[in-house]
Amino acid sequence: MKWTLLLLLPALRAEITGVVRDPSGAVVAGARVKLEPAGAEVNTGPNGDFRFPSKPAVRSLLSVEADGFQRMVREVDGSQPVDIKLSVRSLPQQITVTSNTTARELDDVTRAAYVVDRSEIDARTDYSIGDVLREAPGVRVFQLGGPGALTTLRIRGLRAQDTSVLIDGMRLRDPSAPQSDASSAIADLTTLNVDRIEVLRGTGSALHGSNAMGGVVNIVSANGGGAFRGDVSAEGGGLGLLRGQTRLSGGLGERFAYSGGLAHVNVRDGVDGDDPYRNHSGQFSVQYRLPRAAVLSARVTANNAFSGLNGSPSLSRLAPPSGAVRGSVGPAGTVIPNPNDPDSHRRAWMTSALFALDQQWTPKLAYRVAYHLVDTRRAVPNGPGGTGFQPRFWETSYFNGRIDTAQGRVSYSTSRQIVTAGGEWEREAFDNGGTSRAATGDTSYRARTTQRSASIFAEDQIRLLGSKLQITLSGRFQNFDLRRPVLTGSIPGYLSTPVPSPPNAWTGDASASYRVAANTKLRGHAGNSYRAPSLYERYGTGFFGGAFTPYGDPRLSSERSIGGDFGIDQYFGSRRARLSATYFYTELRSVIGFDFSGIVNRVSDPFGRSSGYFSTNGGLARGVEIEGESALWTGMLLRASYTHTRTLERRAIAAGTRVTPRILPNMTTITATQTLRRASFTATFLGAGEYTGVIFGRAIIWEGPRRLDTSASVRIANSEKLRPELFVRVENVLNQRYYEDGFRTPNRWATAGLRIGWR
Repeated sequence: MKWTLLLLLPALRAEITGVVRDPSGAVVAGARVKLEPAGAEVNTGPNGDFRFPSKPAVRSLLSVEADGFQRMVREVDGSQPVDIKLSVRSLPQQITVTSNTTARELDDVTRAAYVVDRSEIDARTDYSIGDVLREAPGVRVFQLGGPGALTTLRIRGLRAQDTSVLIDGMRLRDPSAPQSDASSAIADLTTLNVDRIEVLRGTGSALHGSNAMGGVVNIVSANGGGAFRGDVSAEGGGLGLLRGQTRLSGGLGERFAYSGGLAHVNVRDGVDGDDPYRNHSGQFSVQYRLPRAAVLSARVTANNAFSGLNGSPSLSRLAPPSGAVRGSVGPAGTVIPNPNDPDSHRRAWMTSALFALDQQWTPKLAYRVAYHLVDTRRAVPNGPGGTGFQPRFWETSYFNGRIDTAQGRVSYSTSRQIVTAGGEWEREAFDNGGTSRAATGDTSYRARTTQRSASIFAEDQIRLLGSKLQITLSGRFQNFDLRRPVLTGSIPGYLSTPVPSPPNAWTGDASASYRVAANTKLRGHAGNSYRAPSLYERYGTGFFGGAFTPYGDPRLSSERSIGGDFGIDQYFGSRRARLSATYFYTELRSVIGFDFSGIVNRVSDPFGRSSGYFSTNGGLARGVEIEGESALWTGMLLRASYTHTRTLERRAIAAGTRVTPRILPNMTTITATQTLRRASFTATFLGAGEYTGVIFGRAIIWEGPRRLDTSASVRIANSEKLRPELFVRVENVLNQRYYEDGFRTPNRWATAGLRIGWR
């Protein structure tokens, strides 16, 4: 009865049908056909035909893939059968949802966006999200060592906390992390059940809320459906790496679809022979199609990771006493790289679960109701072993967080316009504590608090002049309710201070694109963004040697930014090549900094802090992105990009410089993939000039990376049902020894493995 009340409307009897053909006109059997935004997938039959039983939205997208052909995307309305002709010598078309509330073809997006799909991920044999994004224009992947080391994503010269990470369109944030972003989870996220990864560059808070000041990364799960298929793989080799995974997907009739997998990564040695890392992960997605074009779905991503930790780099006695330091390592070096810490490690657990009901109420009206849970738990034990700053006895710090998000939205579509409006309610909980063992007994501390927020958002996508002109307007309002914390330990300053909630956040975006000709598009975008102070920045604590240290300040203001960009996209030779150029500018008007130089003073600070967080001025980031791709001959895909970034901090972050640290001012990426009948070869190059790092408040000038990674696979049997493949990866082929802010990265290393797929 409850479903009758919820889904009551006239039955939609129309359907989408069509045929998939190759360039000669012959039918293509077994092609994979996906329908967005419905999320359905089918395989073409022996006659190349396909069928979706329900009438779609006014503006739905078909995505068609088949082995040996480039992906084709077509907008459909169900009014007549679709005849799709695939190509072997054109660029693959992409679908993105990150820049809008509804699915759109990438060519129609009014923003600077980048998409990498499952086929490219498999060709490169990348198994971590960070590895996949190394070639993305404007994206700086900063990894402090080998597999499992802390990894952050920085877009367009901004900080790690300015990148918002989503899983299936919902925010992935760790409320117990210092900036309440996804940095604590990036190193452990794998590509196990990922359909594609979308990157939106530029301000994005109007749609995606807090942390989206530099851009948004959306990890889209595979829906499953169609014929039963899967694979199992195992590999091993350098750094003592062993990895195994299995993936399954398919459907039962027209109603039930599933996909998912399990993976295990075990790095026994790591960069210095004592950097162990283990990661157990699982990703699953299920969909059930109800009557009246309604879909129930559930998606779960979970992992459990262990990683050994090293100490922090430090300056040697040969470093100059003042000014910027040119980083070098060795007997005559200026920097002592990250020393081994044999009794320090990190244990982490993360769960992201999304449950949603989507319904195409009528061909013009659709709605979604969703609930998203993110639960994170980290423990960091540290003993007296190792060099440098170490405790006398064992200490353990723990960081636990949970975010519950409920979202509802409604979309109304016409041939010229899509209007979406909705609201969100979010609750985040923060639990930070620790224990210290000593001869006189154990001591401990704990800080717990929660924050609730409510927001409303809206977006209007407009088509004019026969779809040549496309305009997108979006806005968001969010208010916050911070609760009084529960604290234990000698911290009366926090308890006696009022609990001010962050101010309301108003954000808006406007973007537009205009097709000057069939293959030429001009685009521009402007907007503002914000980041609410994290609960750690307000009530975070440190604990060392049995003594409590407050770091947070409940009075902090939200971070604010404005930014924009404009660019051009140009296709050549019947979509065999594309060239894009973009100029971007972002101003951080106010930010939250961390000080240990005396700005936060024990005498004047109401909490007795000698170091900690405070509100201050921001800085600027501007530059140029040039990117291109080509498919000049059958089976070849070439991607290249160059990003020039200039930054300026209004307050010096490090002595000797005012540039933003850890940003590559000049970055070049090249990825080339060649697919033959039974083999595939990929090479990826990342090159950059000098960049600035920071060690203990001093600016360090480091040599940039020149990293070449290669992979190859060959099918060892030509069976239609079973597809065994051998593959090999070689990373850092040029064997460059380079350092990420004083942390050593792996020299040349290689792995090999076997993958057995079936369909």
